[in-house]
Amino acid sequence: APTLRDLRDAAQTLLGHGELSVIADALVRVDVGTAIGHLADGVSQTPIQDDLNRLLKRYKLEKYKSTVASELPLDLRENRRVSSEEAAYLDLHRSILFHRLKLLGITFAKIRPSRQDAATWAEYWIIQWSPEVEIQVVESTLLGETVEVAAAYMLREKLQACRSIAEASLLIRIACECGMTAQMEEASRVLQGLAADSRDVAGIAAAARELATIIGFGDIRKVDSVPLIPLLEELFRRGCLFLLDASGCNDEAAGQMIVAMNELNAISLDHSETVDEALWLQELLHLSERDDRNPRLSGFACAILMERGAISADAVASEVSRRLSPGIPADLGAGWFEGLSMRNRYGLLSRMSLWEQLNEYINALEEDEFKRALVFLRRAFGTFSPREKTMISELLGELWGVDTEQAAEILTGELKEEEAKMLDDLNDFDFGDL
Repeated sequence: APTLRDLRDAAQTLLGHGELSVIADALVRVDVGTAIGHLADGVSQTPIQDDLNRLLKRYKLEKYKSTVASELPLDLRENRRVSSEEAAYLDLHRSILFHRLKLLGITFAKIRPSRQDAATWAEYWIIQWSPEVEIQVVESTLLGETVEVAAAYMLREKLQACRSIAEASLLIRIACECGMTAQMEEASRVLQGLAADSRDVAGIAAAARELATIIGFGDIRKVDSVPLIPLLEELFRRGCLFLLDASGCNDEAAGQMIVAMNELNAISLDHSETVDEALWLQELLHLSERDDRNPRLSGFACAILMERGAISADAVASEVSRRLSPGIPADLGAGWFEGLSMRNRYGLLSRMSLWEQLNEYINALEEDEFKRALVFLRRAFGTFSPREKTMISELLGELWGVDTEQAAEILTGELKEEEAKMLDDLNDFDFGDL
């Protein structure tokens, strides 16, 4: 009689045409199966197991208690086609349960990114039961007798250990997703206390972004987000007031500051009726005019002001002329242009005067100054798309009085051997304190 190994080899040869991967899933189902044993109702279990089984039955999730992973999309909006309130918010209740299990470290449900970035009402979960999940549920009994009580205890422990405003804001969001109003209030008090002593603009901006997100989907999750609005206003105001001081940093820290400035600017646009938008634009203007702050951040501030129409064309032209002048060190001028080019690129491409000034500036540089400026200029243009690089090449061709298409073809083409060698030689150049 054939053994199990003989049967598997035969299946691989005849059904999989020699490829095990073709029949691997089927073999697992036949050899092991997907059925999970269970205890009959009334048989002694831990309280949290009983509670979870009750919730799975209540929210029609029993069929997902399988070792086979299943995808479950959730629509958190009210379903108006059903009669009962619980049925109308069935997916919302499921989401709250899944987030509580996630907080407890129970891996029954794993969230994955939404296919629709702007859809705050949509969630996608992968559901799969396993013996490990059962063990995780039993271990959670030490935290509480029900899923809700255990999750509340876990969140309270995290709040007591919280030491940063970014972490506190994340805990507010977790409390919101878990449907825990009392813990949201406690986390808000923790965040407010930490923010009162913080001057970390990057952390403040991250916390403000979390609060703005919660306020944005508060109605979907049926939580009262109104008490968070004054806290958002306070964080936004502190981020604005400390922006100038925090911008006196090196290039490594400037990357985090650019993220923070993007977040604060987005909040000022999305919540203009709530936060002090005028203060934000005023502080951006102050930063754009300063020479003693990181030049990339000053340029980036100017780019935001241009994008929002908060600075006149004459003022921009004057600032470009000042920054890209022989009296300004090459690395500072080129660093400022790098920041300027990080937003609203099509707006920059439409300003012919800017490219004329940049062309004159580069032509006026000495060899060593040019090499220093090249570091920043290459970094700036390295993030442009191929189409944008082609448009810049055509603009330069027009400035140089040559055929624009030919200039674009040469400038965007492959480097010649001697050109590549020239770039390699920059590795031996002494950039001083760069």
